[in-house]
Amino acid sequence: MKINVHAHVFNFPSILTKETILLLSHRLTGRNLPEPLRDALLSYLRSRRKSRPGDISFDDFHRTIRGTRFFNRLIPRQLRTFFDHHLDLPPSSETTAALTSLLEATLIDRHQASSPDVINAFEWLRIGFMKRIDDVTDDLVTHMDDDDVTVVLPMDIIDRKAGKRERTLFLKQLEDTKRQALRYPGRILPFAKVNPVRKDSFHVMREALHSGACIGLKLYPSLGHPVHGSIMEDTLRYCERESVPVLLHCNDSGFRKSRNDSQHCNPREWISVLDTHPTLKVCFAHFGGQSQDGKPVWTAAELPLDSWAVAILELMERYPGRVYADISFHTEQHRDPEQEKNYRKNLLSVLSDDRYRDHVLWGTDYHLLRMEATDSDYSDAFHTLLGDELFTRISHHNPAAFLGLPLHGHAAEANIIRHIKWLSAHHARAVQGRPAAWLRDHPDGASIRGTDGQASTDGPAWDSNNRIHTALFNFLWNNRHPAYLSERMKRLLQEQGDAPVELFETVGRLPVGELTFHSDPLGDQTDRNHAIRSFSNRVHVWFSAIPSFEKKETSDTAYLRKMVGACADPSATVPKIAEVLELFFRVKPELEIET
Repeated sequence: MKINVHAHVFNFPSILTKETILLLSHRLTGRNLPEPLRDALLSYLRSRRKSRPGDISFDDFHRTIRGTRFFNRLIPRQLRTFFDHHLDLPPSSETTAALTSLLEATLIDRHQASSPDVINAFEWLRIGFMKRIDDVTDDLVTHMDDDDVTVVLPMDIIDRKAGKRERTLFLKQLEDTKRQALRYPGRILPFAKVNPVRKDSFHVMREALHSGACIGLKLYPSLGHPVHGSIMEDTLRYCERESVPVLLHCNDSGFRKSRNDSQHCNPREWISVLDTHPTLKVCFAHFGGQSQDGKPVWTAAELPLDSWAVAILELMERYPGRVYADISFHTEQHRDPEQEKNYRKNLLSVLSDDRYRDHVLWGTDYHLLRMEATDSDYSDAFHTLLGDELFTRISHHNPAAFLGLPLHGHAAEANIIRHIKWLSAHHARAVQGRPAAWLRDHPDGASIRGTDGQASTDGPAWDSNNRIHTALFNFLWNNRHPAYLSERMKRLLQEQGDAPVELFETVGRLPVGELTFHSDPLGDQTDRNHAIRSFSNRVHVWFSAIPSFEKKETSDTAYLRKMVGACADPSATVPKIAEVLELFFRVKPELEIET
């Protein structure tokens, strides 16, 4: 079980303000991204913000840039059809490899970016352009294991001149974000946001927290919001009284209104706050930043004494059990072996110190991280870097304490108790699989429902009223020639005759080990993996051909990874495969009422 304390599920339409576009232009400058691509994106967003904001999509962006000078320079005429075809496909390892090869052969201004950087940029755009926050969340969940937990942080970027439409945009984003907690109970935990530019900001935040919909508070000081002031004082007093953890952006990059405004993130500004509020818990996101003022911090030979990272460590020592920091979006170390060596040494030094080891948290910064890496690759890299014991500490034990989750013998804190009551009152129901394990184990969380519409059980759901489940049953039974069922299971099912209910229930108890990629003799593990991938591809084709289903906006690579994981365990049951399919397929919206 991993707990990711730093992720986002907003899409472009949910944050599209004039101020956002301005700050996005600053954030993308200096990234390994061709300037023509950056300029094309910003021009497109400016145009759609003024007219037809509802049309924003990856396809619309693609059509818009299709005839631009950028596209014509990037892609030679004879390869544009090939590019169009692959850009319209869901990303997969094969698509990415083909597109990478193409860009390596054609990319302009090679000194600006490598082709993998452009691939990462397009993958990030694919997520940002998703139509609904539901779709972004579904993509995030494909990178999570079944009982993983992720905190999702909203974004509210407006200036004081913002009109009514821009001011109401965040309110819809907040409601959409809260809905994700109902769709993935206990697995998606929303934070609220306060923005002093809004006159009603405190009241919006208080309602989100008091209701139990949100369990913590996100602050973004570099947007021009100093920690001191009447609104912030009311906010922090409320958070302390109601056991609400606070997470704030803490580096001098990211979204920032100006270079001077980034100084509002300085951890030393929080000394008086922590003195005034003696039980307040605070997490400094990004651990002060991998670099500061353009100079290396975490990849330096030693952590600079004047860095924000060292300031945070001093706060951890001064306020034990109250000051935390996450290591989200730490990627610079992968660019150079010497930097990676220094980064590992500095991080291990912190984690070996009793004063700090319990206060370092795991975070990825999905989906902004996708500009440079996937969440899965990021997780694997840190797991390898730290080893099992330390990675478990920062990705499980420490974040559970920060968030107040009822784990390791600790009772749920007030923010979590409110959230469980909110889930129950709003009839939360997992859209796939079950609620998180910590929620199932809590006495007040036992009634939270899974995909079968019943209270949580010990095994995956298998329901004849669920179209995903019945489609998988039809696939396995109708595809018994060529067989995916073992000879023993075919005989058992044939003995039951044509009784559909009994057949369906029997398949629902079927171990994955009774499928031919486990039951038939194979040469080695490579052959078995190949057989599982072949099975997974056949299932994908079957589901894609069913008119009542549509594929979610998630990647084929993630689909194969999840399917291989579900099918690799011979002791798992067939409903485990159904859980994976529910991540990637859904009943078309116009047919949901029938279901």
